[in-house]
Amino acid sequence: MIRYFKEHTTTDTGVWSEANANGAHKATVHTHTAEFTIPSGTGSATVSLYGTNDPRSGATGSLIGTFTFAAAANGELATPITTQHAWEFVRSTCSAISGTGAAVRVAVAGA
Repeated sequence: MIRYFKEHTTTDTGVWSEANANGAHKATVHTHTAEFTIPSGTGSATVSLYGTNDPRSGATGSLIGTFTFAAAANGELATPITTQHAWEFVRSTCSAISGTGAAVRVAVAGA
């Protein structure tokens, strides 16, 4: 089941979204994926995923993983990150993106 989806078209810090069903503080397996899209040519992007149990704290959260696309073509997929964690909330941040019309789609799936 998809727990989080975000499409980045500019650099941004993202917003926290629930990652676990029923808000439970128990470790479950999550698969984090990213896809780079661009209408033509190539581009690049860097997207990081973070987890937290307290999104109101103002903290960045704990780094789960980073996806980096360099000279990427349309539809290029990053190697998925599969991890077991108990973070109640996740978010993705985009620290760099280039290429006309470029976008990175990030998804988190879990039980």
